Amino acid sequence: MSANFEETSIDFRGLELLLVHCKKLKSVSVDECVWTQFFRELRDGDEDGGSNGVLCADCVGPNERMAEISMSGGVLKNLPMLNYLFPNLTHLVVEGSRSSKSSLCTMEDTSLEAFNSLICITVIGLNFRDLAATLTGMSGERVTDLTFSGKNVTLDFDLVDKCCPNLVRLSVTSSTLALGGTTVDNRGASIFSNLKSLKLWEIRNEGSNNRGSLANVWRELIARTKNLESLFLWNIVIGDRDVDYILEQNTLPRLTDLRIGSSEIGFVRLTEHSVHLLIRTCLRLRSVGGVCDWNIRDLVSLLSTLLASGGWRICLE
Repeated sequence: MSANFEETSIDFRGLELLLVHCKKLKSVSVDECVWTQFFRELRDGDEDGGSNGVLCADCVGPNERMAEISMSGGVLKNLPMLNYLFPNLTHLVVEGSRSSKSSLCTMEDTSLEAFNSLICITVIGLNFRDLAATLTGMSGERVTDLTFSGKNVTLDFDLVDKCCPNLVRLSVTSSTLALGGTTVDNRGASIFSNLKSLKLWEIRNEGSNNRGSLANVWRELIARTKNLESLFLWNIVIGDRDVDYILEQNTLPRLTDLRIGSSEIGFVRLTEHSVHLLIRTCLRLRSVGGVCDWNIRDLVSLLSTLLASGGWRICLE
């Protein structure tokens, strides 16, 4: 059972009544300002023991069936209270401060370890390195789904693999990818052994002067992730040489669904060469999406050639 009161007149008192009397709720959505006021009142209530009509955590009590809440901005600084009220959350949205770095909460005393059911994390506007301190022990190992976004933030995929080794789905949007521990000497080494779905949307690369040719970080990420089943690339400059490089390092033996597209001309520079190479190399591939955005000279001729060569197993979209 879920409740959605976003863009309504509900205030922190209404949220309190909802959480006190509806203990079977699995999902609650209210405006961010309501969550902010609710937890501010809870902190004030804990300081004076809940007197004078101020909220207190004990008065609200735990909601053990709650799996997901819409709160994002104040998650990190309220982790202990969140864990008390919603001990079985499966999904958390963690949003960084939009102001200066000094306003970010102190990470040392926060940890996601206590959330025993947490498997999905959405990170907005926060460098993963800052979040890594909260993913200690089993908390990181339990995470199977990570969504990461933010224009001025960086995702070090080597660090992600270290903190969350059991990821199944990874989505990165409008962010910078970093190499971390990857060097010319260890490129090709497998990471994310359980990752099945990877989405990269309008990402940038963080290069390093002392790592030789490792400039296309997104390419290294794909080349080192051996068990992908679904790959989605959007608004990334990609050409035949990139596909050649990836498939030399990684034949993507389990890939079944590939989508490469863009919103503007110039991002995707793939030709018929990449289509044929993908079909010959990725034997489980069934769907190639976004081909209309590729640099294909004659799509009809390509389809005819594929049919004649046994490429009928592929759906070009």
